[in-house]
Amino acid sequence: MLSSKILIKPVLLILKLKPTSAFNFVKWTQSFSNSPHALPSSSALIHLLPRHGVFGVAAQVFDEMVNHSGANIDVLEVFSEGFSDFGSNPDVVFRFLFENYGEKEMVVVDMAFHVFMKMAKEGLCISNNLVHREGRLDEGEKLLSDALDRGVNLDVVVFSLVMDAFGEVGNLERVVQLYKRMLEEGLSPNMVSYSILISGLCGNGRILKACGIFGQIIKRGFEPSLITYTSLIDGFCKMGNLKDGFHLFDDMVEKVHQPDVVYNVLLDGLCKEGMIRTALMFFFNHVSRGLKLNIFIFNSLMDGSCRLKQLRNSLKVYMLMGMYSIQPDIVTYTLLVRGATKQGKLDDGRLIFFQMLKRGFLGDATMYCNLMDGFCKYKIPTTGLQIFIVMQRNGVAADIAVYNVLLNMLLKECYLAEASPLF
Repeated sequence: MLSSKILIKPVLLILKLKPTSAFNFVKWTQSFSNSPHALPSSSALIHLLPRHGVFGVAAQVFDEMVNHSGANIDVLEVFSEGFSDFGSNPDVVFRFLFENYGEKEMVVVDMAFHVFMKMAKEGLCISNNLVHREGRLDEGEKLLSDALDRGVNLDVVVFSLVMDAFGEVGNLERVVQLYKRMLEEGLSPNMVSYSILISGLCGNGRILKACGIFGQIIKRGFEPSLITYTSLIDGFCKMGNLKDGFHLFDDMVEKVHQPDVVYNVLLDGLCKEGMIRTALMFFFNHVSRGLKLNIFIFNSLMDGSCRLKQLRNSLKVYMLMGMYSIQPDIVTYTLLVRGATKQGKLDDGRLIFFQMLKRGFLGDATMYCNLMDGFCKYKIPTTGLQIFIVMQRNGVAADIAVYNVLLNMLLKECYLAEASPLF
């Protein structure tokens, strides 16, 4: 019988740059013993295969290893021994183990905890993908909680990663709980954890609490990040508190931050408050200072003008886009068509609509619904029906709002024959 202890490891070292050949060799040796790969062989292959991007085969080897070894913590020691032999990246190997153990039944899932602990102790990269993958955030938080309960010292980076994962799904309550637990563990927040907390608070309208955290940042001598400023300014603008938003903006500019993203937030805030003249002055003032223009800025200005029933100004902004070589998007056309139809300027709305089609945009159900509703209100059902036909030809699926408008239009004008097929 072939001696795997004598032959397999030296051969795998020779084949470490040829992962497929290494796998085929181990598979060949397995045919002599009619048993799954021995743990050292499985470990060697998992060192080699992910390193070369052969993840599917590596997962197959992993499954055989688990079926043979189960939840055996000694596995990690075997893997640790392989780094010097195969020159593999610990981040890649332990990440692979963490993700694959996490897919298994609960008895084996506990191995994911041990891998997590190993990564934390070794100072390896624990990205938020590891705790925010496929909706398994609760498992990620449990790993962190178990680690703390077992006396493992975790740093602020690990806490920040889990906080960020919950922040991305809008779970502010968990973010705050983790922040408090971090403080209980005697850890001092860094700029990243402060930014995550402030972003979550502002997103939930708790601007005063966010300002308190901002004060702690200043008190500790940190320089607030652009993300922090943007979150706070956006929070003030959404509350309609533009004065404090602009005050914070001035403070940010003094600290030499590049505020391109914040321009979008302030312009949108001004437009939503109906301060379109101030928004335009702000726009032209900062364009002359090198403001990097984007479609969001122009759409905000057009939306603000349309809200004030100033279609002419919206069209001027639309023309201005061409001068600055900014291409309109579907939001641009939806804003203009809706603004035109609401003001009863159906010819303008129809012209904008056909310009959109000419540029290759098919539009969406909202766009067609706005147009049909406009023609319905002004008792022009024939044109409304034509718009509906164009919608069908362009393959745009009608929603319930479209059918409501269409039926209302046809029944009001006694087009019963045309209305019947829609029921």
